[in-house]
Amino acid sequence: MGDLNEAEAIGRLFGQRGEPVPVYASKGALGCLHAASPAVDVVLAVEMMRGGIVPGAITAARLPDTVGALRMIKGRPEPMRPRRALINACSSEGQCASLLIEAPDL
Repeated sequence: MGDLNEAEAIGRLFGQRGEPVPVYASKGALGCLHAASPAVDVVLAVEMMRGGIVPGAITAARLPDTVGALRMIKGRPEPMRPRRALINACSSEGQCASLLIEAPDL
C-alpha cells in the first residue's frame, strides 16, 4: 500500500462486493526486488489465486478505519481464495502501471 489515496481508491473499486478485500505487499513479504518486482507480483498473484493462500507482509502499515473495505494481511499467510488481484508497479523514473487479473470460472 503506497499511501492513503491508493488504499481509498482500491476500497472504492473493490469494496462494494460485500466482503473485505485482502491486501498484501510483496515488498513487505520478500524485500525490495527493484526491477523484478512487477513480474514477481504477477507470479505471486497467480499462485495466490491457485493455491488459496495470501502471503502476509512482515512490515505492513495499519490501514486507517476510513478504508474499511480493505484487510491488510500481516505476519503469517492466511488461507483464502481471492478471484481477483490488482498489481501496481512504479518505476524509479515515475512511470506507473496497474494490472488487474481475474481467475476464470471453472
